[in-house]
Order: sequence, then C-alpha cells, then structure tokens
Amino acid sequence: MKVIIHYQEDITKTVNFMVSKLSNLKAIIDIYPDEDITGEIRPSAKNNPELNDILLAIYDHKMAVWNKYRGILKNPPPHEKFLDILNKNGLRITLNA
Repeated sequence: MKVIIHYQEDITKTVNFMVSKLSNLKAIIDIYPDEDITGEIRPSAKNNPELNDILLAIYDHKMAVWNKYRGILKNPPPHEKFLDILNKNGLRITLNA
C-alpha cells in the first residue's frame, strides 16, 4: 500500500491512502495487515504533531511483515531501509517514554 504522510496540506494527486493521523494509519494497517507500506513524506508532515508516532507505527508494521515473511524474502529487511531513508532526510524516530 502506498501512503502519503502530510499535515493540513491539499493533496490532489491520486494515491492509495493519505495519512495525517495515527488513527488513520492504524485503520489501514488493520485492513491490510500483511502488506508492506511505501509512499512519501511531504514537507508539511514535519509540522504534524503525530509524525513521530506515525513513523514509529510504520516501522513496527514493516518489522512485523518482514518477520512474518522473512523466509520468503531475499532482500534486506525493509524496515532497515526505511530507517536509512529517514536518516538521509533528517528525520528520526524517537521512542516515547
């Protein structure tokens, strides 16, 4: 599934899902529990107060999908690639205490 993470931005191009709230992402994951998440993070997402929680949920989902199917997958874990992309774009996931 492809998602676009944003915050109060008018997204006019067609995508599978647009996510600006953690609850929306969790609902999508519940519907598609075995599907990996791809997409883009729009510049406006940096202003989204739920961004860290959304990114953490995506990471957790990618890890769960990889763990479930790792016997089939030959590539490096997608959650590691996800962290690399975040780091290259100056984003970090922080755990909430």
